[in-house]
Amino acid sequence: MKARAGFSLIELMVALVIVGILAALATGQYRSFVGRGAYAEVILAAKVYRRSVEVCALENALTSCDSGVNGIPLSNPTQAVSSVSVVDAVITVTPTAFKTITPADTYVLTPTGGGAGEPITAWNDNCNNHNFC
Repeated sequence: MKARAGFSLIELMVALVIVGILAALATGQYRSFVGRGAYAEVILAAKVYRRSVEVCALENALTSCDSGVNGIPLSNPTQAVSSVSVVDAVITVTPTAFKTITPADTYVLTPTGGGAGEPITAWNDNCNNHNFC
C-alpha cells in the first residue's frame, strides 16, 4: 500500500470555514476601528472652538458666544467635518459622509456654568448617542 499525501476535502472545508469566521469577525472590528479613527477628526475640530468659547465666556454672556463673533472662528470644513456651528456657546460639529461616519453622527458640546466673567466649569457631550467616542 502506498501512503497518501495531502489533505482530505473535509479537512480543507473545515479550514475554510474557520478562516471565514475569523474574517467576518475581523471585518466588523476593522469597520469599528476605522469609524473611531475618522470620528477623532470630528472631536478634534470641536476642541478649537471649545477654547474660543471658554475665552468668550470670560468676557461675555454665553448667549453672545456665537460663530464669527467675540473671537469664535467661522466654520472651516475638512475631510471629515462638514461644518461647525456655535450658538449660545453650544458647539455642534456636523461630519461629512466619510469612511463609516454619516452627517447624522453630530457631535455636540454643551458648557456648564460660565459667562459674564465666570469660567466654564465642565463640558457635556453626546458621546453616549453613538459608538465612535
